[in-house]
Parts: sequence; structure tokens; C-alpha cells
Amino acid sequence: RHSSGEYFTPDWLAELMIKSLVNDDELMRKKFLDPTCGSGTFLRSMIKLYKTESKGNIFFNVFGIDINPVSVIAAKTNYFIQYFEYFNKSPKVIPIYEADIIREVNYNTELFDIETIKITDNIGEVDYIIGNPPWVNWEYLPKNYKLNTVNAWKFFNLYDGNGLNSQFLKEDVSVLITYCVMHKYLKNNGKLGFLLKESLIKSVKQAKSFRKFNIKPSNTPLKVEYILDLTNLSPFEGINPRTIGLFLTKNKKNSFPFTYKVLKTKSGKKRFDIDLGIDIISDDFYYEYLLATPSDLEDETSAFKTLDEELYESSKKIYGKSFYRARTGIFTGGANAIFWINILDSNGNTSKVENIIERAKNKVEK
Repeated sequence: RHSSGEYFTPDWLAELMIKSLVNDDELMRKKFLDPTCGSGTFLRSMIKLYKTESKGNIFFNVFGIDINPVSVIAAKTNYFIQYFEYFNKSPKVIPIYEADIIREVNYNTELFDIETIKITDNIGEVDYIIGNPPWVNWEYLPKNYKLNTVNAWKFFNLYDGNGLNSQFLKEDVSVLITYCVMHKYLKNNGKLGFLLKESLIKSVKQAKSFRKFNIKPSNTPLKVEYILDLTNLSPFEGINPRTIGLFLTKNKKNSFPFTYKVLKTKSGKKRFDIDLGIDIISDDFYYEYLLATPSDLEDETSAFKTLDEELYESSKKIYGKSFYRARTGIFTGGANAIFWINILDSNGNTSKVENIIERAKNKVEK
């Protein structure tokens, strides 16, 4: 999981994200893109939801991209099956591409650049971008991939602190992907809906550049429409990351506070079968509505705080500088399995210990 960052999206969650993003009476003319489509869950769900309403036109207005050739084959197969079932014939073109989305953007600012033609250029600009990009911290990216993408991080000015050479840099590749795809593919006033990790909006140290919500170097603002908090659920099989749905509009100025919707279940259930549709389980859902705003009112890139309306109003009265300074705690730089130990026996000046290897990201011998 750490090397690829792939968390396959259940059908019900893909459909929930689509319905949360798309509110449009002109679907016949709108284009949709999943830039990290995997096996095509979002594309398949989009077609399922809108093939009748769009009179089949949705098949010609959805596009997918993925870096994994096996996933691309799976996504193309799913598209082919749906197309054949609807039209009773084979598609002439399957609009799904094998490409590294980060390297599809031209980062060369020179007037003449022989590398400007990219495989996905014919997609053009789209009205909606939706998906679940991979979540991989910079520190876990392969060394060669770091070198190949460093210009992209610099182009969008998406790193802070010690810079990209720091081994402790905590920025996530999903940050870069979000800015890449909005820069290259999304129309002005177009909308994006991505599943992302909660720390991108609530971490004090991480993702400050992400929270600028401004695409450099074009200086294009991004507006947070609202956030869907999924942290009360465990939507991904076998793992339990703290997940949000982030909804942005391109070329609109951000404003605070914005709506923060916390999804909960009446039954207390946290996980549903991955192939269930949203219509089957939606009756179990309800929302708690909060307001979100930067924790530091003088710094729009500060971590977001989320409060109900009454507490939000009260918080304005106590805003100010704290006398206390919070610390991260113990950070081993990925060496938890070495430095975290159990004391088995202690006798005078000596102790017998064993290292704790369970749940360590980097495995070592016990």
C-alpha cells in the first residue's frame, strides 16, 4: 500500500461522490475525467448513473487515465462491457489512457519545447474531475520517481519547510496530483471531487502549501465548496485511513467558513460491501453539519478547525495566541521497529528488551 497508494473505492462511495459533485441539467454537454481511474470504478459508476438521462451520450464524455497497465486493461474491459450492453455493438474508441498523470503536464516554461505533446492532450478541458488519487508520502516514493517529479513540485510551489531534499518531508503525492489535474484538464468554473486523507486539511505541519488553494504560476484561485467527512466509516477493505471528500471549484476565490458535512450511520455500521450501490444503503446515512475555517484566522493555510455554528461563534471571542507550544512527540524517521521496545526483564543495571515490529511501516527482524 505504501509503494502504490492504491485504495480501491467501493461502488457506493464512488456513487456518493459523484452525486455530491454533479448537480447539472446539461449532462449531454459535460465532460468527466478520472485521472487516476484504476480499474474504472468511478467511470463505471458515472455511466451507470447517467447513461439513461444522457441518452447514452455519457459514454463519449467520460475519460480515464492510470499509470498501472493492468488497471487500464481492467478499466477498458469494464467500459467495453457497459458500452456493448447499451448499444449492442463494440465501441470504436475506448477513452482510457495509460499514462503518469504528473508527467502529462508540461513544466517547461520555454517558448519552444519539443516535449509539449502528451498522450492525453486530446482529452482537452473537462467540466468535472472526480476520483481517488493514490496516497503516498514523499518519503515513501521511489528515489528515481522523486527525481523525475521534482520539477512538478517546484512548478506548483507545493512544498514547505526544509524543501524537497528533506528525508522527513511529509507532503503527499495526492497533493501534487490534485494541482496537476486542475491546472491541465479542468475548465474555469469546473469542479473537482477527490477522496483524500484528512491530514491534508487538519495537519498543523503537513500540506500548508496545499491549503493555499491557488494554482501557481497562473495564480488561479480554488474555492472549497464543502468537505465530506468520512472518518466515522471504514470504506476501504483491509485498511482504515481517515478519509474526506474534498470538493473544489476552479477560478473562484475561497471564502470562510464553509460547510463541513460529517457522514454517520444510524446503525453504527462502518463498512459496507464494496459492490453495493448508494441507493441500497443511503437510508442508513445521516449528516452532522459543521463549519470549517482556518485555526489561525491570520493564516488561511493553517490547519482547519471544525465546529458547530454555536461553537464557531463562541470561538471568535477566545481567539488569540496560546502560551503553550504543542510538540509532535517521538518521531523515529521510519525506524519505529528499532527504537520502540518491550522490556522483558530488568535486573540491576541491565535489562533484556525486544523490539516491537508489529504495525511498523518498515519491517526489521525481531
